[in-house]
Amino acid sequence: MPEKEPTRSEKPIIWLVEDMPLHQELVSEFLDFKGFSVSETFSTKKSVLEKLDGLSESERDKRRIIILDGNLSRESENGDDAREIAEKIRKNSPNAQIIGHSTDELGEIVDIDLRKDNGNRLGETVQNLLEDSI
Repeated sequence: MPEKEPTRSEKPIIWLVEDMPLHQELVSEFLDFKGFSVSETFSTKKSVLEKLDGLSESERDKRRIIILDGNLSRESENGDDAREIAEKIRKNSPNAQIIGHSTDELGEIVDIDLRKDNGNRLGETVQNLLEDSI
């Protein structure tokens, strides 16, 4: 029997971790235009870390894509917030895939370091992650 294609509801949860309201809106609208939906947006390091700490066992295993800004506060530099968040993601949501979406290079802490100046490739990047994980 052939494998069935995943339905829209089986596709991963998409989280956006971004402190700038304008960037939140632009990324969300762009992904909507490309056929994807941001299910949850976090604007502070504290809010996303609390969410990750509160995931149940079944939630930890769900596939999700997390679009991660590097610095979520004025005190953070060079992707410091992203490093802490990525460490917690790897621990609490091992099936998550992280797209770095920062002005800073995030390097190996993310699965794909897209950077904000390549934001027009965000929809294609999400699609490629989905196809690779099916």
